[in-house]
Amino acid sequence: NTPRKIRFVASPETEFLDIVHKGFNKPFSKNVVRILCDGKPIVIHSVEGNARPPKKDELPDKTILFSGSSITHGVSAVLGNLNWPFVLSERLKVDEINLGFPDGCRFQHEMADYIATRQDYDAIFLEIGINFFGEDNAIIKERVLYMLNALRKNHPDKYIFCTYMFY
Repeated sequence: NTPRKIRFVASPETEFLDIVHKGFNKPFSKNVVRILCDGKPIVIHSVEGNARPPKKDELPDKTILFSGSSITHGVSAVLGNLNWPFVLSERLKVDEINLGFPDGCRFQHEMADYIATRQDYDAIFLEIGINFFGEDNAIIKERVLYMLNALRKNHPDKYIFCTYMFY
């Protein structure tokens, strides 16, 4: 609850960054700094200095939104860039929005409606996972179909990918 200052300093190793950026074919420009959280909420009160939002050509062309349980959230990942949606997105050279929710992703109607109204993604990946364990199959089916129908109604041309491990 106590605000703190975080200072970012540009790396003097620009040649090395060029090599890494080109060698690993990263989806973001080497000039883009991404702030990754470990699930705790953050509020940015102000930005000072030589900073600006990224230009369109510094970002990937496409974005995938991920929704799922703690597995999607990355709850066991040691670093914020080691959860599977981040790694997959980087390999596909797309941006990612991670709405993984530990112990709470049960495809609630409210969450389905919220995701369906968003306009900031090109495809969605739904992990139908462990949080449904023990639920009645009829409830699982109803909620998954509700989510899919809400998404398809608002985004008829977007790709929807689903995985499930238990059902």
